[in-house]
Amino acid sequence: MKTTELMFELFVIRNDAYARQFLQPNGKKGFKCVKEPLSSELIESHLNQTDFLGTYNLNLQNEVIWGVCDFDKNTEEDFENAKKLYLFLKEKGFNPLFEMSGGGDYKAHIWIFSQEPIPASQMKEFLEMVCEKSGVQPHEIFPKQTELEEEGFGNLVKLPLGKHLVTQRRSIFLNDSFEELNDFKGLLLHLKNKDKIPVIKKEKPLTQDVEFKTKNTHEWDTFFNLVLKNELPEGITKEVKIGNQEAGINNNILKNEARWLFEKGYTLEDLKKEIQPIFKQNKWVFTDLLGWFKKCQKGDILEINRKEIQKWCEAFYPSLKTFIPQKENSQNEEQIKSFLVEGRQKYESLGCGFNNGVYYFGTKLFKEGKPHTALVTSDKKLYIKKEFFYMDDEGKQRKKVTDEIKKDFGLNYKDDFYDEGLENILTKEVINKWLYEDCSEITIKKIYEELISVFKKYIYFEDQRKYSLLACYRIAGFFMPIWRARARLFPYAEMGSAKSRLTQIMHNTGFNSIALGDWTLPYLQRLIESTRGETHIDDFETLPEEQKNATIRLVKVGFMKGFKAGKISDGKNKKPETYDLFNTTTLNNTQGLDFISTDRCITIRIPKISKKEYDKEPNFTEHFWKNLRDNLYVLGLKYPQEVSKTYEEITSNKIRGRLFFIIKPELTIAKLISESVFSEIEDFWIEEISQRETIDFETDWEFNALKQVYKVLSTLSTNTTLTTLSTLSTTDNYFSLLKDIVEPVGLNLYDSEEFKKRKRSMSIIIGNSLKRSPIFKSRKVKGVTQYKVDLKDFESLLEAKGFLKQIKEIEGEEVDSVEWEEGGRMIKALKTEKKPEFEVVKIGGNFK
Repeated sequence: MKTTELMFELFVIRNDAYARQFLQPNGKKGFKCVKEPLSSELIESHLNQTDFLGTYNLNLQNEVIWGVCDFDKNTEEDFENAKKLYLFLKEKGFNPLFEMSGGGDYKAHIWIFSQEPIPASQMKEFLEMVCEKSGVQPHEIFPKQTELEEEGFGNLVKLPLGKHLVTQRRSIFLNDSFEELNDFKGLLLHLKNKDKIPVIKKEKPLTQDVEFKTKNTHEWDTFFNLVLKNELPEGITKEVKIGNQEAGINNNILKNEARWLFEKGYTLEDLKKEIQPIFKQNKWVFTDLLGWFKKCQKGDILEINRKEIQKWCEAFYPSLKTFIPQKENSQNEEQIKSFLVEGRQKYESLGCGFNNGVYYFGTKLFKEGKPHTALVTSDKKLYIKKEFFYMDDEGKQRKKVTDEIKKDFGLNYKDDFYDEGLENILTKEVINKWLYEDCSEITIKKIYEELISVFKKYIYFEDQRKYSLLACYRIAGFFMPIWRARARLFPYAEMGSAKSRLTQIMHNTGFNSIALGDWTLPYLQRLIESTRGETHIDDFETLPEEQKNATIRLVKVGFMKGFKAGKISDGKNKKPETYDLFNTTTLNNTQGLDFISTDRCITIRIPKISKKEYDKEPNFTEHFWKNLRDNLYVLGLKYPQEVSKTYEEITSNKIRGRLFFIIKPELTIAKLISESVFSEIEDFWIEEISQRETIDFETDWEFNALKQVYKVLSTLSTNTTLTTLSTLSTTDNYFSLLKDIVEPVGLNLYDSEEFKKRKRSMSIIIGNSLKRSPIFKSRKVKGVTQYKVDLKDFESLLEAKGFLKQIKEIEGEEVDSVEWEEGGRMIKALKTEKKPEFEVVKIGGNFK
């Protein structure tokens, strides 16, 4: 027997009509009744996925040959319930058929077949009893109705083995072990094993135990009773508009009437007994009311829309408006509570993250040349936002979107994956490898060793521990959502020291990586928000001011998770917008950064050497680089749980507080490799911090500037003239940044030609240093920046920085001081090599 014949035998009881599946403009599937015989050719087309059919449940005698329990929630729990019901039926000696319907990962139908046509009521009562006994509640039970309306067709079910037009998935059958079953074998098996469906005898309860359901009184009773007793104006349909709102009976009266009946406690059977005769008498379409009532049952319509009814009455039935109930002042507690159930859904980055404990990476995949935002997960699943166009029944082009990322995976994201400019995203090869191939050889230790060999081939370090730190830093970039802070990588070296080469290597092995040459902060904001992409910036010192400022903001704001950049949106409707800049960033520089930026960086100092073996530049078009990068993506999907657990548990006996917090991601990766690598990076970091805190007091710009400020303040305190180059008076104790501070420092460190080259940079860095402290007050006079500071406050600042002692020693002052009383006030003076002109004598606790 052919598959088409088996399908007929098992599923078709009404051969004078069938249903055809189609896509609605809103992207959902629909079925259209075709009042023609269902032929073998049509079923063949259905099996070949060229037509998409449904079959009606009842024949004209209200009989059925099959029943279905539909598990349509598409959740793992619902799927388990379907299996539970299937096993229960098997245990009781029945022969159910398990179908994965194709509507989602977990949507299922449990079919049961009768040996002969039986009353629909018999099948319905049997399935309801089975569900009750098994403790399982499906989404729907077919047959839904036990009798057809006049000239009606009743409910239908999509024929098995066809395609679901929304998901594009084919229906399949499962065996008793819930593994895919051969279609022909499955159908033949059930054709030979149809069941005798028992008649369920319901015991009538004793009269005294019966609780008759009375219809509740309702505030809208008068209004809708008048609606039921009066013929409404003719010609009012859902196409009629009041302004931009639909004003037809279906949308504005019938829908709300259905909600009124639902709130009063009516059932479908009650409607048929009490309301259908009224509709028949008035020649109204009762199925329309039934449709709205079922939406109320599903929870699609939650309340009577007073405003909608008022507008309809104003336009079409003014006399009916007087019977609309007055609005109560007291708030409806049930309505209030309905808004207190759900919490605010936060937007998550599509680039990478955790959602319900599952780790994921975002990307773009292509089909027929068109890009689709996609997401692959650590539990080996792929979700796609599918967008395509189709022609509707009227010949108009429509766009259909099926977003599995939001609907099935449940990720609430703001923007699609913004791959413009990204060179190294998650590829189809990575996804194939992760979903379908053996990835057991891709381990953290193996990738670490491969990265070490790459760095050693192209970069020279005098300290081998730098290779280990870089390898751990590189791997950590693929676990961004786990870290609470992410230090920036700062290759710090002279020109010609291969720092640009290192930046390029980090870029070509990075996560959603982009090498930046010219950009704006808004571009970075959107890029990182969407992709969590890495940014790699070469030769920071050569950038224009706009890019420098954007980079510094990226370094400072994106260093710690949770801190965001904000702005007011463009256009008419201005509103606050925030962007998450938390990402991995590399920037190289021949000069130092300001101390706040340096504090957020892992500094790698590269020595300048002359060795021919390090003159060769990497060829990033070689397949090796893509393969290494692909394996890093697989690594990220493979180990999120282990990395997260280690990060939470890891401690250090050598590093504490903030210093540990900064290097913690790299130490986490090192811990998963070996204790020796962990110890190496610990020791290197301690040495790096100690070097960072060491200042060359002879050449450091900030130290020399503060020393010069101290000299100027001493000059001001004796009320003598400032440097002859100064344009300022001494009456208000302000000094010039350029003339009194920068020029003396610069001309002391460099010859005049060298100082000319460095003057602008020195002015910016020294000016920023003074601005960072609130004790300095600044102003501009004729374009010249001037500063003022209290000497005692300034000494406290120097002492906090550890500079006071050094400055005093350099200036030839003794650190100790003496105090004396003069003119009724206490004077404090530093001891100097020059003896005071008065003799210091201690009398009664005071110096005289």
